[in-house]
Amino acid sequence: MIQDKLENLKRYKNLFPEVLEYLEQSNLSLLSLGKHEISHNIFVLVNEYETNSNDIGILENHRKYIDFQIVLSGTERMALCDSHFEIFKQYDDEADYELVKAKPYFIDLKPDCFVVLYPNEYHHPGININNPQKVRKIVFKIKI
Repeated sequence: MIQDKLENLKRYKNLFPEVLEYLEQSNLSLLSLGKHEISHNIFVLVNEYETNSNDIGILENHRKYIDFQIVLSGTERMALCDSHFEIFKQYDDEADYELVKAKPYFIDLKPDCFVVLYPNEYHHPGININNPQKVRKIVFKIKI
């Protein structure tokens, strides 16, 4: 996992050149909700949602894609775990996800930062920090 401030994005240009080029050339506030193809290996999802609680501790995992997540507005907490979990839903190859039940640790995401999640880094975004709030987020899905 990589967690850093947006002001440091240029440090990752060699790792994610297409993502950084897209960010430099796009007005993110004008992107419509939904899926936008960038290349045959990368697409971006633009989402808006209300944060909620994750009382049952269910986290997701991907095997085919890296998640490069940027919160554009609002703040959210993300649950993470890397071990000591129980399979809740077996891996779905077509949808590229599995669900696990775990006792996670947490990080907070706000508009001045980003997080990159690699396969087998279990996560659950969209959790309240104090109260529910509206979040607008982009998630680059990078095929590995």
